[in-house]
Amino acid sequence: MTQTFTATNFKRLIGEATITPSGNELVVLAGENRSGKSSFRQAMQSLLKYASKLIPDPIHEGETESRAEFIDTELGVRLLRVWKRKADGTITSTFSAYALDGAKYPSAVALVAELMGGNLIDPSEFVGFDEKKQRDELLRQVELPFDIDKLAAERKGIFDGRTDKTREVKRLAAQLDGCAPADARVPDAEVSAASLYEEMDAIRKHNVEVDRLTDAHIDAMNARIVADQTARAAAAAFDKARADHKAAAAAEKIAADAAVGEIKSPDAVAARLASIDETNVKVRAQLTRAALAAELEDRTAEEAALTASIAAIDKRKADGLAAAKFPVEGLNVSDEGITVNGLSFLSLSESEQLWVALRIATAGNPKLKLIFLKNGDAFDDKTLAKVQAYAAENKWTIIADRGRDNSADFGFVFEEGILAAA
Repeated sequence: MTQTFTATNFKRLIGEATITPSGNELVVLAGENRSGKSSFRQAMQSLLKYASKLIPDPIHEGETESRAEFIDTELGVRLLRVWKRKADGTITSTFSAYALDGAKYPSAVALVAELMGGNLIDPSEFVGFDEKKQRDELLRQVELPFDIDKLAAERKGIFDGRTDKTREVKRLAAQLDGCAPADARVPDAEVSAASLYEEMDAIRKHNVEVDRLTDAHIDAMNARIVADQTARAAAAAFDKARADHKAAAAAEKIAADAAVGEIKSPDAVAARLASIDETNVKVRAQLTRAALAAELEDRTAEEAALTASIAAIDKRKADGLAAAKFPVEGLNVSDEGITVNGLSFLSLSESEQLWVALRIATAGNPKLKLIFLKNGDAFDDKTLAKVQAYAAENKWTIIADRGRDNSADFGFVFEEGILAAA
């Protein structure tokens, strides 16, 4: 495969600069600041970005036209963007795509979209995204058995509901703590004064009946005594007296059988009646306490159910993420953003961030495997060698700006807007 990159009079570039890498590799654009290396990279990126009309001053000062061209012989395509300065100073831009036999594609943008497959063009852009956008970009490349944002929304709804239940549980528990301890001696319901008056009236009626029967019993006993005296005094009337005696004895027995017991004291009922208000206050307090305890038990059960639902969602999410295939080992997502081996992506060094971003950016399988590194200086020589090996192994062409260390020894060197050496 042969790839050719050509930029002409673009921004700081003077004249034409053409680079033809030897194959899938790391292409280093070397040079000092403002030497033209970034201009060359931006010219190539303009062929793969659709908002290139927003590039400020795309034509080198004093020129009327600039160009960016990319040719890939394996894909059989040629991409060309041309900027022209009109007489009034305004700049127009055209973007075209051709087959190598000269046939023009109807839409260069559509062709690039197909070739790139939605691939990130510059990992430096990824590093500059906010945490949520970084996470979204990563998840776009990861297959999960759920929509992680919908799952998070579902969890939040349950969590908020549990927060309300927890607040209720705390409120009820505090109210219950303020109640008097349960007392088994307190009745289950308020005591009615009328019922106590009825109970005392029943005692009075009972005592009246006892008094009546006692009097009847005494009368019968007296009658028996008189009968005995009459029997002894009147021997002649013995038979009659004996009959009277038997009748009196029978009457005495009837009166004794009719007795219903001892006189009852109303003092206990009177005492209860005297303390009825105090008792009923305790009853009401106890009923309130029981109601609070029952409500607390219900809210606690609901809180526990919501906690179980949250745990189930967390497990589903953890299991799904554990089973997902991420482009970098140790890579994962949190609610806030991306983690690498449990650490926040933002806590990594710039070199580590770019390396991870490069792996994410190249995780797909587009037809055109081309990536740009705006900040190649962030890599030390060791990491740069790792990038080179990765490009060769995965058949990617990686174009990086780099001005540090010995980059001029192996890169395409730009000096004052001109491609000076390769």
